[in-house]
Amino acid sequence: FMPTFAEKLHEVRKARDFTQDQLAKEMNVSRQTISHWENGRAVPDIDTIRHLSQVLDHNFLAVEETQPAPEAAEIPAQPEEESAQETPVQQTESAPRKRRLILPAVLGAVLLCAVVVVCLLMNGKHSGGQAQVSIVPMENPVHAIHWEDYPDGVGWFYEFRIEETTGIPFTVHELDSIIINDNGGEGTHSFTGEDVAQWWGSDTLVQNSPQSLGGGFPLQDVKGVRIVLSGTDANGNELTFEGSLELSKEIAE
Repeated sequence: FMPTFAEKLHEVRKARDFTQDQLAKEMNVSRQTISHWENGRAVPDIDTIRHLSQVLDHNFLAVEETQPAPEAAEIPAQPEEESAQETPVQQTESAPRKRRLILPAVLGAVLLCAVVVVCLLMNGKHSGGQAQVSIVPMENPVHAIHWEDYPDGVGWFYEFRIEETTGIPFTVHELDSIIINDNGGEGTHSFTGEDVAQWWGSDTLVQNSPQSLGGGFPLQDVKGVRIVLSGTDANGNELTFEGSLELSKEIAE
């Protein structure tokens, strides 16, 4: 009957009057590792066996070469923490054990990729809802001012602040500037998305990047200005937004 490596290690350690703790310190591993070797749950590699042979003054290589290495069994959790210095052990894990470790890692990587793809799709589609664009006059009503370049030296200057507010980009296809006459008639000046891009550097409105739209003309029989934006948001919704202001013929001091 030839003793196993585990049995021989336990026998020689006792004969040399080593405790598991003492041998663990000599081998620079944890006490649990020594216990795993002695109960057959793990087998050290060849270099570690050589070191054991030197420490305990016994040729364990002869024992190891006469028997097949046992399958590495699942090691139950121990109440004590493994030593941070335990690096040269547990290097003979079986292929099934390695596959069990690799499979969760692969599944985790696949899951992570799926989450990234979903996030990218959601960012590209801006899931749910639609854009909302505010068109707000900086002053309302707008009073006439003295300006020497106007024919009668009096006229209006106005400005709108335009901003997308929901985080869904809105692309302008057409911008209409509508002058409302005192008699209710209207005069419209239309501009394309290309015109808008020349003014703002882009034909697309995005949240937290407000744009301004201004204009002016001499004092005449008009009472207001309305701005109309038409276009499509990032979710494919065709939308129209409006903003207006009143013009006062009172001259600002």
